[in-house]
Amino acid sequence: MRCFERPQGEGLYNLKILYICDSDPKPASGVAVKIASQVAAWQKMGIEVDLLSYESLRLFDLHMQPKSTPFSFSLPAGRAWFFQRQIVASYRLMRMTRNMDYDFCYCRYLLFMPFLPVALKRAARRLVFEINSDEDKEWRVTNRLLWAYNKLGRRAVLPLADGLVCVTPELASSYDSWHKSTATIANGISCADYPFVEDTGNKTPQVYFVCSSEQRWQGLDKITHLAGLMPNIIFHVIGVHRRNKSNLVFHGRPPEFEVTELLKGADLAFSTLALHRKNLDQACPLKSRQYLAMGIPMVYAYVDPDLPADAPFALRIENTEDNYVKEMDSISTFIDRVFKNTAMRRKARCHTEENLDAGIKEKQRLGFLRELG
Repeated sequence: MRCFERPQGEGLYNLKILYICDSDPKPASGVAVKIASQVAAWQKMGIEVDLLSYESLRLFDLHMQPKSTPFSFSLPAGRAWFFQRQIVASYRLMRMTRNMDYDFCYCRYLLFMPFLPVALKRAARRLVFEINSDEDKEWRVTNRLLWAYNKLGRRAVLPLADGLVCVTPELASSYDSWHKSTATIANGISCADYPFVEDTGNKTPQVYFVCSSEQRWQGLDKITHLAGLMPNIIFHVIGVHRRNKSNLVFHGRPPEFEVTELLKGADLAFSTLALHRKNLDQACPLKSRQYLAMGIPMVYAYVDPDLPADAPFALRIENTEDNYVKEMDSISTFIDRVFKNTAMRRKARCHTEENLDAGIKEKQRLGFLRELG
């Protein structure tokens, strides 16, 4: 099945891949940016890629612009329609994949639905799931009904996979019992898409925190409390709408290109601060990659597989409930040390180019796919 005209490449890997994203890519989504950088890197290496949304069964191009297919559909948004949307999507995907001939189907882990196993096995000769979170641990805390459903359903979905790509060693360990070929590849970023800011020109430290929502594990509550404890520093929050305070500014949920513009004024940024609320210790958030690509020193509270604990441009604090209080002196000292420190910002950018760039990550990913045959 040829869904749209494929780009011509040199065929370094000679593969055809169907990339299924679990929702329609949205301009404000960091996940959409990640997927776009992955697909772009693959195409540069001669891979033939089609990007399909499981939410609507529409195809999307590199610019995340949609193109309808004969199987596209639309149902009302909201939790009440969640299972209806999932069932319809799995049925239509099963019909859509009837004549597909891809080498690989690549997607994030998908919740079991009645027609999904048949659809995924029809789509390609090999199936690879990308594991970005531990649903078993997360849903046990946040949604017991979904956790119980997935506990049973994953027995019909995970055995279908020929391989798993996990973003941290911790996640890879949690899936050991499934005895699947597994690669650990942390999140990367297309460095060329983000400007390096050597000097913000700020007279007072401007500290930023990007969150995709108000999920408790991101630690927004800790940022708001920290702002109250550090009145001489201006805090900015991107991703939620709230009333501004004297030194706490909320920027709502702007599209990704506006997030980049806002971060040009960041002297320091905070990454995830409350991963302990998901019973996890390791992470590699997309926002942390953007911070470092732009040369922004950061504070984080987890183990990043691609970031040395003693990196001079990043301060790692404990992954505990009261970490921001216990280590406030360390945070204050770090802010003073990196403020207007252009050498530190260059180190952050260089580390990203040498270790986190999408070109490096995608060569690792495609190498793993080739090993699977």
